[in-house]
Amino acid sequence: MEGNRRDRGGLRDAPRRPDFRGRRSEKGTQNIISLCREAGIPAPEFEETGSSFIVRFRRSEKMRTEAGPQATEQVTPQVTPQVTPQVIEGLKVATVAPVRREDLQKAMGISDRKHFRVAYLGPMLKRGWIEMTIPDKPNSRLQRYHTTAAGRKIIETRRRK
Repeated sequence: MEGNRRDRGGLRDAPRRPDFRGRRSEKGTQNIISLCREAGIPAPEFEETGSSFIVRFRRSEKMRTEAGPQATEQVTPQVTPQVTPQVIEGLKVATVAPVRREDLQKAMGISDRKHFRVAYLGPMLKRGWIEMTIPDKPNSRLQRYHTTAAGRKIIETRRRK
C-alpha cells in the first residue's frame, strides 16, 4: 500500500460520496420510517441534490388542522413590517417632489449606501410606498423616487398616532 501512495504523490484516494438515491434499505432509514408510522405521520421523502441529502418530513392532516389558526396568530405580528421614523422622513421628503437616492438617504440619516439600498430603499419599493420615476432604468443617473398613494397613507396613519 505504501508503494501505491508514492506512485500517486503520497495521496490517498478521495472517499466516495454515498449514493442514497432510491435506497431505503439502510437500518437508520428504516428506523426513521418506522418511527414516522408509529407517530402517525407520513413516511419522509428522501432527496439528494448536489452535495446535500435532504430528508423531508410531512405533518399529518390532523397536525396541520390543529396548528392552523394558532400558528397564524403567532406569526402575523412578527411578519408585519415596522415603519421607523427614518422611513417616515424619507416618505415625507419624496412626497414634495421626486428626489435622488442620495437626497433620500441623507434625509433618512443613513450614511452607508449599500445598507440603505438593502434595508430601506428595496423594501420601500417592494411595499409600494415609493416608486421610481424611470422604472425601466433602475440604475440611471437621472433616477428619482417619489412617494406613492400607499406611502402617503403611511404618513397620514403615523400623524394620527
